[in-house]
Amino acid sequence: MVFDLSFFTTLIGTTVFLSAPIVLACLGVQWSELSGVFIFGIEGEMLLGAVAGFLTTLATRSLPLGVVVGLATGVGVGLLSGFFEVTLGADQIIFAIALLVIGPSLSSYLYGAYVGGRELSTFSTSIPTFSPAPIPFLSNVPLIGPVFDQPVLVYVVYALVVLTHYFFYHTNLGLKVRSVGMNPMAADSMGTNVQLVRYVVLVVAGMLAALGGMLMVMGGTGFWSDNVTAGRGLIAIALVRVGNWRTQLTLGAALVVGVLLAAVADLQGIFSGGGTVTTTFPYEVFSTLPYLFAIAVIGISYRWTRSNQPASIGRPYLRG
Repeated sequence: MVFDLSFFTTLIGTTVFLSAPIVLACLGVQWSELSGVFIFGIEGEMLLGAVAGFLTTLATRSLPLGVVVGLATGVGVGLLSGFFEVTLGADQIIFAIALLVIGPSLSSYLYGAYVGGRELSTFSTSIPTFSPAPIPFLSNVPLIGPVFDQPVLVYVVYALVVLTHYFFYHTNLGLKVRSVGMNPMAADSMGTNVQLVRYVVLVVAGMLAALGGMLMVMGGTGFWSDNVTAGRGLIAIALVRVGNWRTQLTLGAALVVGVLLAAVADLQGIFSGGGTVTTTFPYEVFSTLPYLFAIAVIGISYRWTRSNQPASIGRPYLRG
């Protein structure tokens, strides 16, 4: 029997893990866009944070230092975004396209520049990865045990979901951020420093994106591959809209994508002879399922989510 208890147990644990980078990207998108700033270039931000963390860990063999450098890269990209999009009032779509082009290209170049020319027989191109940290008792619960047998960073991701929701909907600072996204002129007239708010949220978004990118390599195989994020950032942009910019709804959508990602490998095994069905059905069709889901749900929900997006999203605000 293919779909037995062990199948679903593995699927649940893998879903929680594979959803984590997407959840981080979704949080980054939410932070930025609730303040009124498009962040369509988050895929590039994830790759830049990932390569910075990976190369630092590769050079020093220190995962904590790699995370720090990756987060610092996210801060730098966030500040750069703030300079162009907030201070200069640059077109946010154009800047996002620039990040989407620069991120994959620069990350690939930096990896090649560091590794290229080295004697691979004496030089390791893999890094140590975060080991699972099982929570006593809970990790032994049937079916859902793997949920509580994840790397520490994965636990941090889902804690950040709770903190983000609380911040935006239960604190005065969160209300200020959302007011900037809805009507920056009114927020300014009430004494809110619109530019400072947007700078801060772009830095936070940059750190979340960088952490999501790092989780792809530091929590996985430990090897680098070009475009390692594989469109997770772009999926996150769609999921935030599907979730109507609400943290809990977006989390649900991200977990659905995680289920599809986790199921892809199992479906490949089933249809290629590893299970009860043998066929030449192309595996690549299964690998498109998460992306097809994102396209489908955003198309279906477009009408009712569009009216609820932050009113000033994508519009620069230059005081004076």
